[in-house]
Amino acid sequence: RQLRATLRIADRERFDVLHLLYFDRTQVPLRVATLLRNPDVPVVATQHRDAFVTNSTAGSTRLPDITTWALNSTIDDEVLDLLTVHADDIRDRIVDAVPSATTSTVRTIPAPTPDPEITTDTAELRADLDLPPRRDLILFFGGLRHEKGPDILADQLREVDRPLTLVFAGSPADFSEDDVDDWRSTVSSAVEIVDRLEYIPEAEVNRYFAAVDATVLPYRRERGISGPLRRSAMVGTPVIGTVETDVGRLIERHDIGATFDPDDRTTFSDALDRTLDADSTVHSALETFASSRHWERTGEVLYDIYEELLAM
Repeated sequence: RQLRATLRIADRERFDVLHLLYFDRTQVPLRVATLLRNPDVPVVATQHRDAFVTNSTAGSTRLPDITTWALNSTIDDEVLDLLTVHADDIRDRIVDAVPSATTSTVRTIPAPTPDPEITTDTAELRADLDLPPRRDLILFFGGLRHEKGPDILADQLREVDRPLTLVFAGSPADFSEDDVDDWRSTVSSAVEIVDRLEYIPEAEVNRYFAAVDATVLPYRRERGISGPLRRSAMVGTPVIGTVETDVGRLIERHDIGATFDPDDRTTFSDALDRTLDADSTVHSALETFASSRHWERTGEVLYDIYEELLAM
């Protein structure tokens, strides 16, 4: 009903382009909504994650039948003129899985990231946030969800002999305050854990990323981009992530930090050392990556896409 109403409004108000900014899980409703009448304006949709793409034991990529039908038919029948995603890996998997999808109908655009607007230096930020002023600080940001792997990070810190402080900033979810207390008892004696197990207001978010020396993304999930990665890069803080994930590949491809194997603690210690002792090269790479994800760059790309569709 919502999509039908949206299409009617787009027709009535004579919009030039309809952009469905959150297309995840709405491929089927869009197809149903347009079975009787295709929209009269170009339609763009943005897909944020591709969890619906699954790998078979043979290594090929497939989609559940209903989603395959819906997404394929919306593209094939030109109900959907363009699908945009935020990572080349996501694009490639969709193109491989959906028969009518091509690199012309599925395009990668930057995930829009706002200005950090940080004017306070690191020492003042740490004082304001009541964080240790002189130790190396690493940050786990966001809800303590299983897919984000906070327990993986705690396990990696069992054998780290470098003095540092881990900051957990985010609400309890799949893991509780009791779990964090348990992790305190298992990490190396060189490691201190500071917790801010609460919702972090938007005005405070970038301050945490700017106050630390590295952000750690020990994700279990293999697919999808990361808001904390972009936020961290925007303030010039390098990122450590797990290998064989979309996030890990972004880190490696753009040289904005280091990756580790969650099954090998030595690789995490190495990643820590490489990141915390990094020279100015990584900061230059972070600046380049951040500028490519800035919201204004996204706007430029979308503007070009809209003009292209209107010229067809």
